[in-house]
Amino acid sequence: MLLVVDPLTGMVRNRIPVGSMPRGLLVVEDVAYVYNRGDLTLSVVDLGNSFHEPVERYRVVLATDPAPAFIQQGRRLFYDVSFSSNGTFACGSCHPDAHVDQLVWNLGDGPRSTR
Repeated sequence: MLLVVDPLTGMVRNRIPVGSMPRGLLVVEDVAYVYNRGDLTLSVVDLGNSFHEPVERYRVVLATDPAPAFIQQGRRLFYDVSFSSNGTFACGSCHPDAHVDQLVWNLGDGPRSTR
């Protein structure tokens, strides 16, 4: 999921479905190129204008994943934002590449460490 965030309010304005586990983003004028690590694809997203909403125009397969299917599924679940309370972060958000970020996070119910 590619989120379009209002720079003034920080609120999510749009949610654009893209490939699995988006990890890289390049924006050139009104087009976003999204590298999707989970399915090794590149999404080309028209960011829209006053006439239409942002939309993924097409997705290009870059390679195939040689990992066993159960590893691929676990990886997708680890980076799936649908398990969060507001749909904007996943386990992989705080544990990049399944590691720790060495930061202490305050998520409203007291400080937590990702160590």
